[in-house]
Amino acid sequence: MEEESEDEDVVVYVVPEGVTRERADKVLAMHFTDFSRAQIQRTLEVGGVRKKGEVIGKNTSVSAGDILEVSFLQHKPTKLIGVDIPVEIL
Repeated sequence: MEEESEDEDVVVYVVPEGVTRERADKVLAMHFTDFSRAQIQRTLEVGGVRKKGEVIGKNTSVSAGDILEVSFLQHKPTKLIGVDIPVEIL
């Protein structure tokens, strides 16, 4: 189960039934399929996931009913800027 909180960058995720003491990164990767497991692990490493208000790491075990607040890293698009390059045509 997933819902947006008042802060639109934070997603509240309730760990589904049937999950017992699984690694947080594994559980989140199974649900948030738009993100790679590496992206989820980076989010965990920088403190982007909380359980009961406490920051958790990728090795933290989660179980059914745990409520996780996930704030995914916001990636800014790269801006491409053209530059003049002198090219000699043979």
